[in-house]
Amino acid sequence: MLSSSTENQIMAHIFNECQNYGFEILDDGIYNNGVKLGEVGCTDGNWWIILGFSDQQQYSNTV
Repeated sequence: MLSSSTENQIMAHIFNECQNYGFEILDDGIYNNGVKLGEVGCTDGNWWIILGFSDQQQYSNTV
């Protein structure tokens, strides 16, 4: 399990990368020119992504 400090560092990295590509981060996901690209998050130490308008979380060990 990752520490909350590590999780915060990962989220900060995701935020910075989104800004580098001009993506907008809103409460319900990551957007590009008004189009929802997906979501990313961490639940109980497990990172997940949701692509576009999919409702299914895909778990990932590499964020």
